[in-house]
Amino acid sequence: GSVLNLVAAVIKQSPVYYMQSSFGIYFEYLFPRNHGLIMELQAYTEQDKSPYPPSLSEEDADRMQSYWASFDTEFKVLLDGIASDVPLCVAIGGMVAMERNNWGVKLQRMGRLDDAKAAFIAAKQYSSKISSADFNLEANELLSNQQPVVGIIDDQEWNKMQGKFRSIAQILKANGEIDVVRFQNEMGIQLFTGGNFRQAALRFRRGIELDPSNTDFWLANSQALLNLGSPVELLETLKQLEQSGNDLDESQKAEVTRLTALAHYGVGNKYYANKEDALGAKEFELAEGLLLKAREDFPKSEPIIETLAQVYLFTERYQEAAAMCDTHLNLNSSSVNARQTKAVSQMRAGDFESAVKTLTEALVKNPNNNIALLNKAICHFKLEQLDEAALDYKTLSERIENSHAVHYGLAEIARQKNNTAEAIKHYESYLEIAPKGTSEFGKVKATLAALKAE
Repeated sequence: GSVLNLVAAVIKQSPVYYMQSSFGIYFEYLFPRNHGLIMELQAYTEQDKSPYPPSLSEEDADRMQSYWASFDTEFKVLLDGIASDVPLCVAIGGMVAMERNNWGVKLQRMGRLDDAKAAFIAAKQYSSKISSADFNLEANELLSNQQPVVGIIDDQEWNKMQGKFRSIAQILKANGEIDVVRFQNEMGIQLFTGGNFRQAALRFRRGIELDPSNTDFWLANSQALLNLGSPVELLETLKQLEQSGNDLDESQKAEVTRLTALAHYGVGNKYYANKEDALGAKEFELAEGLLLKAREDFPKSEPIIETLAQVYLFTERYQEAAAMCDTHLNLNSSSVNARQTKAVSQMRAGDFESAVKTLTEALVKNPNNNIALLNKAICHFKLEQLDEAALDYKTLSERIENSHAVHYGLAEIARQKNNTAEAIKHYESYLEIAPKGTSEFGKVKATLAALKAE
């Protein structure tokens, strides 16, 4: 976070450049603009209407094409050195080949297929070992014939690549961009799993462009947009899926409805944030209506039931949330999420005794559920069952090293029992590891000072 803040501050003052194409946490907040072999980093802003980076303009593409034409002329000696197997030239050639290949992918995404093909061929001239250019040439041919880009990397080929490079990150680092469905999907999954939702959305969107008939890409892209907090773009994507003519199975239809409802909730939240309460309420009503209709259309859909329960929870309709969780448990008695959501609903409603029962059931099903155990400890404390709460917190302390939540709970119990020394010890441990700047942190700091002053 601090490094990103520093980069953001520097970008406002002067240009910042990156040495090569890459991905990772920086590119959730920054996007690259080509300047020859290097990239100028530019920042996304809150005013951006789209979560995606600006499209490459024809003018910028022409500028880069001129750069590469000049590069080939000015550095012909590099190609001569590569042909003669001069080690330094071969090493530099590999770097040039990767960036030339990556540039070809950008041209391909613009629809400039002839220019992209030329870039991939040029990449092979600078390094015959760069396999990505071969895959991209295959994709280029399919796109030129207006065919879906499928079947280029099969399971056997993919397993071979993974065995050689160990990870998709290393595949990208060693070969550069591969503009085929399999690579975009695998890259998107890894980015999504790592919480890099903007980059994941970009990958899944490209998967849609390469193979529009693959509904899984549409849904993956939609989920990434949901997690990214882009409800307007999400609604537009779901509308495009509806217009695509793809055949959806029952679970996919249910998921589209669920995502549409959540997108409307997202739009509603934005209205509420802007003090436009009437518009926000209208979006919330629309979203709930979609989910209730989906309950009728897909009565056995657990995601629909779970989403309704979560919606009721976050809109402070705790009895309805708990009832929906019971519906979920009638359908799937082993659902961890249903019991967890039910317990939280009961806790927020102040019904700590019922919450203890629900959490105890959850722990019977899954004894290692630390979230359930922590919530049970909190419930016992609220019920002034201090010994039971202490037992749960101590069990957690044996499972989780240096948990500020555990230290807070044990400190509060010790204070209630007038064990000042024990309370001070746990409050001090809390302050060492807890996030600073929260209201709880300030409260603990003040409480500790008061205890020490006694």
